[in-house]
Amino acid sequence: MSQLAIDVCQEGLTESLRKLFEFYSTGDVDVNLLCDESRSVQQECQYEEDIVSSTIELAGENVRYFICLVSTMETARQLCEGGADDAIDWIGELANQLFGRFKNHLLEYGVNAELGIPISAEGVQKKCVACGTGSATLEINTRAGVVWAIYKPQVDSTLQWTRNSDLAAAEEGSIQLF
Repeated sequence: MSQLAIDVCQEGLTESLRKLFEFYSTGDVDVNLLCDESRSVQQECQYEEDIVSSTIELAGENVRYFICLVSTMETARQLCEGGADDAIDWIGELANQLFGRFKNHLLEYGVNAELGIPISAEGVQKKCVACGTGSATLEINTRAGVVWAIYKPQVDSTLQWTRNSDLAAAEEGSIQLF
């Protein structure tokens, strides 16, 4: 049964976010759509905080995705408990793992994609996350705190894909040498 590619991507990204942050926060997480082209949100935050962010790209045949993960420095530190010394490096690692999971999801639909290298930074948050044309924001509520995923898909709105579980990728955490 064919599905719209944009729906496959949205479901895959949401599920990849949920699984990734459930693993690192050792508990249930809520993933909620804050805004997209049909629903705009822009509000002032109550205070300024140090933040970390990482942007990464995934590109394949008929699909291209950009995502930026944003969290407070404290949330990133709690998520990397024992995993990394630097919250900036850790948010980049989370972006890389997220798109690795997303890439595996797309493989089930015969879509082969390549990952870019995450670019990470730190700064000060002055406004809450808002959407621009063609982008959307998901809010991930974890035990450690909130992470925002701002993403921009580039997928033909009429393109359809069919799932083939025989094309599934390797088990998560396994290593395949080439």
